[in-house]
Amino acid sequence: MAIAISVCLAFIIATPFTYYFTQLWLQNFAYTTQLSWWIFILAGVIALLIVISTVSCRNPFLIICGKELSLQSQIKF
Repeated sequence: MAIAISVCLAFIIATPFTYYFTQLWLQNFAYTTQLSWWIFILAGVIALLIVISTVSCRNPFLIICGKELSLQSQIKF
C-alpha cells in the first residue's frame, strides 16, 4: 500500500512539470496539437498497474522464502 501511495505522490508532483515542458516542446513544431488531460491520467494508471502487478507477483515468493529462512535459522544441528 505504501508503494502505491508513493507512485500516486510521484504522479501528482511530476504531472505539472511534464505538462509544462511538453507544451514548450510541442510549440516548436509547425503542426501543433493540444494536450489532453486523459493522457496524463492514463500514464498514471498504467504506472500504478505496473507497480501493483510487480508487487503482487513478487509477494508470494517472498512469503515462501521468508518461511524457509525462518525454519532454517530455528533448526540447528
